[in-house]
Amino acid sequence: MEAEVREILTRAAHQPHIGIALMHAAQETGGIDELPVPDRSDTARAVDFG
Repeated sequence: MEAEVREILTRAAHQPHIGIALMHAAQETGGIDELPVPDRSDTARAVDFG
């Protein structure tokens, strides 16, 4: 079960960022030239369920 959960979380973590996906979609249709995309500096935090 742990391996299955790891696989699900790994696949979810590798999905593209929605903002970047939207930018690529707009670029493909010729709607924009180049949008500045700031680097993400936030980090994941552990959740305390206690």
